[in-house]
Amino acid sequence: MELLFPEDRHFVVPEFNDKLPPQMAMEDFIQKAVAGGRYEHAFLLSEEGLLLAGDHSDNRIMQDLLIELTGFLREVKILAETVGGIRQLKEIVIEGDNSKKIVFRFFSAFQQVVALAAVIPEKKSYRSVTNKLIRSVDKISTD
Repeated sequence: MELLFPEDRHFVVPEFNDKLPPQMAMEDFIQKAVAGGRYEHAFLLSEEGLLLAGDHSDNRIMQDLLIELTGFLREVKILAETVGGIRQLKEIVIEGDNSKKIVFRFFSAFQQVVALAAVIPEKKSYRSVTNKLIRSVDKISTD
């Protein structure tokens, strides 16, 4: 089977360090995903839009815009669930013709629906890293 992005064969999904306190473990994982080129920016947000973990980007404008967009898309999520009969919408992807994406993944953790907002570089896969982050956050939120 041919890889969609041949450089992906060299990428190793980072380990989630569950020996760290939860917030530090989430930020450590996100930092590794950014350093590995899977995310340009990534933020994990509470239901209220508060930052739970992020990539420590110096780009405060990017962080603020992603948080604002996540809040807006939470409303779109509710409308889609109501109008379209979609149960528990999981993901919204915005993709440009340059293959760059912004991904919003909604999932349950810490007794609420949290959101991961991530900017994905062009021609990079994100699902394996995102799925591992979600599984790990789920695990620490139920421990």
